[in-house]
Formats: sequence, structure tokens, C-alpha cells
Amino acid sequence: MSKTHSDDALRMEAGMKMYLFPHYKNFRNRTVHLANIHPDHFVLDYGCGIGLLEDFIVPKLSVKGKVIGVDIGRELIELARKRQVNTQNCEFHCIDLSGQLRFESETFDVVITSLALHLLDRTQKEIVLKEFRRILKPNGKLLLVEIGKPTSLIGYCIKLLTLHYWVKFWPYEINSIDSFAGKLPEIVRSIGFKEVKIIERMRGYIDFFQCTK
Repeated sequence: MSKTHSDDALRMEAGMKMYLFPHYKNFRNRTVHLANIHPDHFVLDYGCGIGLLEDFIVPKLSVKGKVIGVDIGRELIELARKRQVNTQNCEFHCIDLSGQLRFESETFDVVITSLALHLLDRTQKEIVLKEFRRILKPNGKLLLVEIGKPTSLIGYCIKLLTLHYWVKFWPYEINSIDSFAGKLPEIVRSIGFKEVKIIERMRGYIDFFQCTK
């Protein structure tokens, strides 16, 4: 992946912190809590960035558990590895834009993706969701933390800011139209996931929803 794309991803990370301020730490805590991670679980963090969520996941794991973070930004993955260099049950891998994940089928107990899926177009979303379903163990859980249909003033403001301003700096945000329209659960169901339900909402536009393989 080019340096430019990695730089863009770092800019996106800064933008996410800006959107979530002052709830950023609580957002991470709720993500891990709702994922219901057990000590021996194998966990995939899709779109891990520089590995910030791993700071919250690793303390939940025993020596038998593991979290694997994946992202398309090579420099982000290198930064993530440096941050977690002394952590034995945490590793990071760079992936490409094809959406294919180089893991054996039925490997993971939990897959988490946090504010990353909305950046993909409809075809890419479907490919990635199919891969999530493939690599999850039977009855494995997918926790999607994503933009949803706004129900608050701040949510409507974020929608306008994203689609009319932020998209100029991060063009992939145009793909968030489906998310702002509330279509993501429908897309997830079409892939074959069961029990797709919103279990929590933050700030009137961020949905935490859980699905079962």
C-alpha cells in the first residue's frame, strides 16, 4: 500500500477522534464490552489502524487467546506492531483492497470492525462480509460498530459534515451513504448472518450491532 494511502488513513483516525470527542475512550470500552470477548477467544480486528483497540482487547485475553489486527495501511501496521511489540498474544497483518482475508475458515470466535466498513463500496462490503462469515467459527459473533441512520442533531450534523466537507479530504467517505441511510443491517442479512440486531447506539448516529454466523 502506498505511503499516500497510509497518510490518508492516519488523517481518518484523527477525524474519528474529532467526531467522537470527548467520548473516544468510552467508545473503545463499549466496543470491547459488547463484543463479549472470553479469555481464550481468537479475535479479529478489521481496520485496526495503529492498534488502538488492541489496548482494550489484550487485557481481556489469557495466554491462550489472541487478537489479530488487519488494515490496508502498511505504515499503520508497522506502527501498531511497534506499539504492541512486547505483547505475546497480539499480532498485525497488512491486507490488500481485494477484501480477501488470508485466514483459514472457522478460525475466529469474534470479528470486530469499528468505523471502517462504511468506507467500502457496496461490492467491497459484500466481499468483506462474506469473508467474515467464512473465517468465523460456527455460531461465532460479528460486532459491527458503524455509522447508522441519524436520530439526533449531532448525527445530522455529522452526516452533512461527512458528505459535503470531509469527503473532500477522504474520498472514500462517499461510500458512507448506505450507512447514513440505515442500509447496513440489510446488507449484512443478505450475506447470511443471523440475529442481526442493534444492541446499542451512541450519539444518535453510531450503531453497535451484533450478528451470528
